[in-house]
Amino acid sequence: LQLVCIDELDTIWVNNIGLRVGTPVLFTAQVNIFDPPPSGNGNGRIDPGETAFVEVGIRNRGLGNGYDVTASLISGDNRFLILDSIGSYGNILRDTIGFNTTDRFQVFAHSSIPRETQISCTLRISTPGYPVQTRAFVIDVGRLTASDPIPDGPRTPPLYYAYDNVDTFYLERPTYEWVEINTVGT
Repeated sequence: LQLVCIDELDTIWVNNIGLRVGTPVLFTAQVNIFDPPPSGNGNGRIDPGETAFVEVGIRNRGLGNGYDVTASLISGDNRFLILDSIGSYGNILRDTIGFNTTDRFQVFAHSSIPRETQISCTLRISTPGYPVQTRAFVIDVGRLTASDPIPDGPRTPPLYYAYDNVDTFYLERPTYEWVEINTVGT
C-alpha cells in the first residue's frame, strides 16, 4: 500500500506500508488422551474396551489467525466409536497450537480392537469465512509401553503376557524384593 499525505501547503508525503495478508492454515498436531475411572483406567491411553476423552491439537501454519475454530472428529473404523464428535477451540493465532481442552471429543474403543492398533481418523476443521480443512491422522489404541506386560508372539492376538515389577498399572505384577547373597556363603 502507498499512503499519500497532503497538507494545507500542498506538501506531499508518500509512505509505503507493508501489510501481512494471509489465511489460517490448520493441521493436526499432538493427541492427548484422558481416560479417568470408571470407564478408563487412568493411564493416559485408550485401551480396548475403554471410553476416553480426546484433545487433538491444531497447529496454525498460515499467515492469518483462526477465529472461533471448531472441529468434528470422524472415525475410520466402526469399532472405534465417536460419542461426542464436536470440539471447540476458540482462537488459534498464527504459529501457535490450540487444543479443545474445554470441549473434548469422547470416544469408545471396542474390546475387539487388538492392542497396538492405529485407528485412522479425520478432523474436519471449520473457521468462519474460510473453507473447511480436512486433516487425516491416527489415534493409537492399546499402545504398549515399558510399564505394560510383554505379549508372547509373533502370534496375533497374543495368547500370554509376561508381567514384571515395572507393570505398575496391573494387579498381576509381582512384588519385587531384593535379597543380597554375595556376602552369604561361599
